[in-house]
Amino acid sequence: MTSTSHHSSIECRITFFTSKQKHEQAVAPIAELARNRGYEVSYTGDFSTDAEIGVYLDHVHRINSVNSKLSVVMLHGIDDAYNDNYWLDDPWYRFDVGLLHGDRAAENWIAQSWHPKTRPKLGSFCVGWPKFDPVFSPENEQNIEALRNQLGVNNEPTVIYAPHSENDRKLANLLEEARGSIPNLLIRHSPKEDVDYSRPFYEEVLTDDRVYVLDDSWDFAQCLQISDVLVSDVSSVIQEAIITDTVPISVDEWRMSSRNEMIPEYCITTPVNELPSLIADICDDLSTYHHTLQKYRDDHFAHLGSASETVVDLLDALLDGREPPLEPISYETTTARRVYSGLIGMPYQRLRDRIVFSLSKESKARLRRWQLDRPLTYLDEIASRKR
Repeated sequence: MTSTSHHSSIECRITFFTSKQKHEQAVAPIAELARNRGYEVSYTGDFSTDAEIGVYLDHVHRINSVNSKLSVVMLHGIDDAYNDNYWLDDPWYRFDVGLLHGDRAAENWIAQSWHPKTRPKLGSFCVGWPKFDPVFSPENEQNIEALRNQLGVNNEPTVIYAPHSENDRKLANLLEEARGSIPNLLIRHSPKEDVDYSRPFYEEVLTDDRVYVLDDSWDFAQCLQISDVLVSDVSSVIQEAIITDTVPISVDEWRMSSRNEMIPEYCITTPVNELPSLIADICDDLSTYHHTLQKYRDDHFAHLGSASETVVDLLDALLDGREPPLEPISYETTTARRVYSGLIGMPYQRLRDRIVFSLSKESKARLRRWQLDRPLTYLDEIASRKR
């Protein structure tokens, strides 16, 4: 049973700790609903700030101190939730509440929950993905039609090219191999790329009047909603595409073999030379592909359209001293793992964090490069084996 009574004296003020635009986009629907319920809402990029209720979205190794009376941690990119070691590498034990977006993410958290460093004090809760709540609003269809008209996109199938990273080669590949099979092409680069569209390469690309660049002012949910097919390498947009019935494609040659990249089962993988026929096939039979996506959607995303409400309901209950409206996700461990964690795992983690979080950003980066945690990581791997 979750104990909540000691949070009843906390004031209704939420501070969202965000350092990037995509962080703010992920929590904007929560902030709007919280304001409507009487919460005072603010944003800051200073992670050392004191807060009544703090919502944190960055990787936890960047958060030196957690100075909130009630601390909530959530992902800013949902692809992290499918990484086999995410919470073992980015532990949530310093926070009160953890937020997850769906059953598959919860299953992955449970698989790592044997180690207490992965567990928030009050537990992890499956609340959904607030960022995409507006997709299910009553006025959404009208808004999306207005956006299509704003761009001048016709009613033919639309493909969006949205890679995790760009080097010109990927876009050149796409245009060389598949431009003839794409009626409308949208280009949406990650804000971190800082692409110069005035370069000759892009000047030539944009001479095609059926190619459109969507800049950072476009929320990515909007980008996906006006698109029928997503072409990418690997990133959280592949997971998000299922919410908007946008068929995701991951191109084999574009993925980095050095990264542990999880491709969801509903994403189609293909070599670049087979893109034209694949895109043509999808565009000719969109309804069948949509039906397939919808079969998977509920496994990956809970509370579709009401995730923000679920989050604020959870905060309301904690502040009122009531039991949460949903149960925390049950963790799994064994006697051997408990002994290991108690004697070695957690004492080391707490000592490590005290040292690391006192260092500069540059020093922390060096330690990560040197992989000084290697011996303990090896022990963690041994302890994580089924017993």
